[in-house]
Amino acid sequence: MEEEKEWPAERGTSDGPENATADGRDSEPKSNPAKQEKSAAQKRRDVAEYIRQTHGGERDNVPRTWGRYILPGPDEHSEVEDEYIYQDADRQPYLQVTRYKPKAFRQFHWEGHWVPGKPNGPTIPYYLPQLIQASPDVPVHICEGEKDADNVGDLGADLVVTCAPGGAGKWPEELNHWFKGKKTVYIFQDNDVAGRKHAKLVARNLAPLVGEVRIVKLPGVEPKGDVSDWLAQGHSREELIALCEAAPVFHKTRIDVRPGELVDITDQAELALLDDDFGIYQRGNELVRVIKLDRQVGKDKEVRRNKGSTVIVPVKDAWLVERMAQSVRWTRTTYSAKTKKETVTDIDPPSIYCRTLLAREGNWRFPVLRGVVTAPTMEISGRIIQEPGYDEASGLLLDFKDGSFPELPEKPTKDDAISALKLLAAPLREFPFEDEGSKAVALAALLAGLVRPNMGSMPLHAFDAPVAGTGKSMLAEMVGLLASGTKPPALAQGHSNEEDQKRLSTVLHAGDSVILIDNCELPIQGEFLCSMLTQETVQARILGLSERRILPSTALVLATGNNLTIEGDTTRRSVICRLDAKKEKPAEREFDFDAQEELMANRPALVVAGLTAMKAYLLASDKPKITPMGSFPDYDLIRGTLVWCGFEDPKVTQKALMDVDPKTTELIEIMGLWNDIYGEKTATVADIGKRGHESVLYQALANASSSKTGMWNAKSVGWWLKRNKDRMIGGKAFRQDGDRGWRLEGGGM
Repeated sequence: MEEEKEWPAERGTSDGPENATADGRDSEPKSNPAKQEKSAAQKRRDVAEYIRQTHGGERDNVPRTWGRYILPGPDEHSEVEDEYIYQDADRQPYLQVTRYKPKAFRQFHWEGHWVPGKPNGPTIPYYLPQLIQASPDVPVHICEGEKDADNVGDLGADLVVTCAPGGAGKWPEELNHWFKGKKTVYIFQDNDVAGRKHAKLVARNLAPLVGEVRIVKLPGVEPKGDVSDWLAQGHSREELIALCEAAPVFHKTRIDVRPGELVDITDQAELALLDDDFGIYQRGNELVRVIKLDRQVGKDKEVRRNKGSTVIVPVKDAWLVERMAQSVRWTRTTYSAKTKKETVTDIDPPSIYCRTLLAREGNWRFPVLRGVVTAPTMEISGRIIQEPGYDEASGLLLDFKDGSFPELPEKPTKDDAISALKLLAAPLREFPFEDEGSKAVALAALLAGLVRPNMGSMPLHAFDAPVAGTGKSMLAEMVGLLASGTKPPALAQGHSNEEDQKRLSTVLHAGDSVILIDNCELPIQGEFLCSMLTQETVQARILGLSERRILPSTALVLATGNNLTIEGDTTRRSVICRLDAKKEKPAEREFDFDAQEELMANRPALVVAGLTAMKAYLLASDKPKITPMGSFPDYDLIRGTLVWCGFEDPKVTQKALMDVDPKTTELIEIMGLWNDIYGEKTATVADIGKRGHESVLYQALANASSSKTGMWNAKSVGWWLKRNKDRMIGGKAFRQDGDRGWRLEGGGM
């Protein structure tokens, strides 16, 4: 058996890297880190090498990533910029955070060697042994990331520095106990929205456990600048200490509860919640917040969502009361007539203020949320929205880390667009598209998923095949994976339009950017679905709720099925991609790659590729002329991009839908029967009614106008004719001839 090697108590011993202390930094203070013989980063590389030598922690074969973009090797597309090692309380290796160029991070955990992924145990702070060893009277300096912590620590080994793995917005409560009893904590605030939010998050967590917390702002740094940038300007250790000591002590807002001040106190509470930015928004007629699912949810026959899905949920009373308690110090002041003194007592937030705030529909100060996206997006004007956080102009929350996606070119050319679409189409290469129109619909769906929240309308994208196992659901899921990073919520069809409306309303309410109606067996149609496709807002009926919600319609709707049927008004609101493997058992085909895995591995690059192509089209002076598509003017951006780059127009697939639409077939049949009897002559509903059951036209109109009973009803027949009047098919159309009745224009032929 191989002898187990121990991790040294001190990395500065003869067994470890030369001149390194237990925290991996110089034992003597340095006022200028640039003049050190070895930087903190180099010493940590020495430690990493020591791990490899003593523990066999070889990492040459570990895949390197940029976000989720799997890179082919350490020397292609990426470069390891730094490796940050976390030790546990026993000084054992626990976590390694690897920083890459371009800026990206990946975590590894220790199992005798470094293994990709986070540790299974609790989250621990950076330089934990130093934090434990330090006296409670020694100030603790908290940075947003490991690089900043090292740069501050390079000013002297006597400075206690730390951070949390994961960067801005990541401070789990399990970190708090390591700081309990510390006299002073300084938090360096990065100069951006995420930095300000992070500093307050840490301050709120630690203020009850330590003597005092001070948030240190860094004067003179550029937007997005941090303490490393401030030090790079030439500032010294002494200046940093002076800046820390001059920072104000963090205090919660205090609200003293007094009778008769309901309105004023509720206003104060709302302002405090806004200032602390808990991620509360108004959407429709309610307050909401955004969460990520930590597990798969939903029943097979309703709505299914995968782990990691981003979901908008209503703000509940109890959650809001807790946020009020975190944001505000609530007190009640009592006066003693005997002692003639006032006594201030800390209390929990009274729920009346929570209920009052939730009921202020239409008068909230919280930002309006239109939707949530997990990738950069683009407006119809061409404005690229790519800064993480809330974008006020669009009402979108961009929920991803800074640096997760490459920058878009400012002025992409047509050649850039063609190359971008070639890259975007690469994961689709093995799908058996029936024709070029079907392939164009698949690409259009991928592009639409990136911009749908900014568009006023968008057609349904259907995926059809003759038999199961051809790949239609897999292809539809790829649209959601590109747009959101997770598979889209899957809905089963209901047995009625009302049931479909409730299910669609539920996913709209949750803010899903892509919706998949999967494995459809019934005809796809319905007034609410049509409204979702063409209207910017809809009145939704949510499962489990009695009242309606007015919601923005920001979801791209997909549908799959074998030999799909789309009928009625939904037909002209849809495009269709048909797959045909021309095999009896297409599910038994074998491929040398997984299309979904490839897409996810390259998602950042593919997102940017899609946006680049559309941006280039908007800038082009040689746009092709395309025929309008009814209620979808914004869809011209996607159609135009594809046609401009040499692909088919997705609109061409509508003809196939019209040819198989049962409603259209029904109308053609009735036109033929009418023509056989009346030609172009005018006839009334009463005239047809007199013909009775023996008339084929009579029975066809009865079935069409009253599908449930098939019984003749003159009023229903009249309404059916009105719904179909002026619709031209094959050169024929029903026209209303004043009060005289109806005639078939183009009849008699």
